[in-house]
Amino acid sequence: MRWSLSLRVTLAIAVALTGGMRGVESRGDDGDWAEIHESGGFIFRSERSFPEWRQVADELQTLRDDIASELGIRTLGGEGEPRIQINLFKSHRTYARHLASRAPAGASRPACFVQGPDLGRVYVVHHEDWKTNVRHEVTHALLHQSLPFIPLWLDEGLAVYFEAPRETRAQKHPYLSTVRWQVRFGWRPNLIDLESREDLSDMRMADYRQSWGWVEFLLHHSDESNQLLRRYLAEIESDTPPGPLSSYMKDSMPDSGSAFVRHFKSPRRY
Repeated sequence: MRWSLSLRVTLAIAVALTGGMRGVESRGDDGDWAEIHESGGFIFRSERSFPEWRQVADELQTLRDDIASELGIRTLGGEGEPRIQINLFKSHRTYARHLASRAPAGASRPACFVQGPDLGRVYVVHHEDWKTNVRHEVTHALLHQSLPFIPLWLDEGLAVYFEAPRETRAQKHPYLSTVRWQVRFGWRPNLIDLESREDLSDMRMADYRQSWGWVEFLLHHSDESNQLLRRYLAEIESDTPPGPLSSYMKDSMPDSGSAFVRHFKSPRRY
């Protein structure tokens, strides 16, 4: 229970830039939106013309299904569940102005997620890679609607994993070549150190890569590693604090660090 309470405090701090940031925006705060659409539990509000909204809605519903099936999360939000509002801004200036009184901690970022009392809100600036940011922040939103708590590193690792399009998620993720190169030249993962991160400001780029690496490893290394991650998340979903993952998998995977290295040194088989 101490771990659960500590983690809840950690989340309250860490989500100042992500999942638990509290917004003051109300349901009726429509602002100056060029278009507003809703489909499959996703509400889109855009400052510019948004002809591709149906395609994006379909992609996000597929993302929701993928997260539910790959992670085994039973209560993942769908039709009739808490909705997610996605706010798309034409410039960082209008984005920052909108967030100034709602979630000022996120105003300097290109995107953020705010969990409000009524629904989850994603804020994204339109730019070349805006869909990646949408997938990343919607992953946070879906996880926080379904799980009572989640370690910061795992929250970010899952968001980085699922931010990639489905066709490039496993074998062509941008982090894959870097992690494979690092392990071949002697770098070793340190999950205990990663678990010590308590705030997004503590997370370095290397931490995001390692977080992604652990998620990718657990999902794809073996049936045993995949089931271990699913059991861990199932205990979180049932509000049963399983403790840090490094301790949780000591019995079933005591050589996890070495297995991580072997996994990324070996040829990809999926």
